Amino acid sequence: MKKKISVLIIEHDPMLMHLESAFIDSMGNFRVCGRASTLHGLEQYLRYAPEFPDLVVMEPFLPFNSMVKAMDLLRPHSQYPVFLSEIIVVSRCPDRSVIEEACAFGLFDYIIKPFPVERFRRSLCLFETYFSRLASLPEVVDQEQLDRIFRRSAPSREKYFHDLPKNMNRETVLCIVRALYEGEAALSAEEVAVKCGLSKSTTWRYLSYLAETGVVAKRDDQGSTGRPLVRYFPVVKMDPRLQLFWEECNKEEING
Repeated sequence: MKKKISVLIIEHDPMLMHLESAFIDSMGNFRVCGRASTLHGLEQYLRYAPEFPDLVVMEPFLPFNSMVKAMDLLRPHSQYPVFLSEIIVVSRCPDRSVIEEACAFGLFDYIIKPFPVERFRRSLCLFETYFSRLASLPEVVDQEQLDRIFRRSAPSREKYFHDLPKNMNRETVLCIVRALYEGEAALSAEEVAVKCGLSKSTTWRYLSYLAETGVVAKRDDQGSTGRPLVRYFPVVKMDPRLQLFWEECNKEEING
């Protein structure tokens, strides 16, 4: 049975704590393993935690305490057991200096309150993809496998647009990426097929390729019939190749 991703929530607002907990638990591959609303509560959790969380979703500005104090507790030099957890910050603070300070601790994402639920869902889905790929690494790793984890490989525009598998063409890739980029929410293969005038099987084949190469991400939703429905969305900031796609789409529209 697939291991669920354990999440520790650190949030001083009781209502937001409840909403975040309920939403995370509603995501099929996640579960909340702990909660803390104060710095003391976080200290107690870290001291007596039955398990290490895979992910920490936190508001670092707990009452009467600085972000640095909260972050310090989660890092290896702490007196508590070492937590090798990724962190998603959810905060009202939009100040550049604060964001830079938070990033210095090593973050997976930074989300500014208030935020649309789709933005939160996207961050969790991206983490799920990252977590799954990290867990599937062999004992000895090569650079290509690492690049898939960190998504730092960005082929040149010419190579990526023209060096596609033989059964795929550049125009269809551009159409699908444009449809996903312009969509207000994640789209199913059927919705993308309608937008692009393609068959569902062709669309699914292209989406599978784009998901495998890390250009788009996917998540499982509950369909209207109660059966799982896979939806796709662009990985905007995590993969520079999508930006190349978007620039190419815009260039073609201008020149067209």
